[in-house]
Amino acid sequence: MCALLIAVPLWLWQRSAFAHGVLCGVLAGTIDLSTLFLGIKKSLPYVEVPKQGLKIMKRFRWARLAAAAAFIITMLRMKLAVHGAFGGFLLIHIFFILNLLFIAYQHQNERA
Repeated sequence: MCALLIAVPLWLWQRSAFAHGVLCGVLAGTIDLSTLFLGIKKSLPYVEVPKQGLKIMKRFRWARLAAAAAFIITMLRMKLAVHGAFGGFLLIHIFFILNLLFIAYQHQNERA
């Protein structure tokens, strides 16, 4: 949770609406990634039937999109800093992609 190492000190240091939004965005990004992993877990038994697994993943994509929309609409209604939430959301996903790249690089070096 490298994003929390950035979001929490930022919030403690500034206590601004932007920092609060970043912290909320990190939380929303974590929930989004958890939903993604749940969809992957549910579709893994259908490796032999790719269309069924793809149908499950599409269903979870819509669930992720609905959760993100509900999160943004709730923040707008509460008059919170949505731009900070977008920053936190992107931050958690950037760290996730960097972790995937690091793991893939290590896996490739183990094979060689």
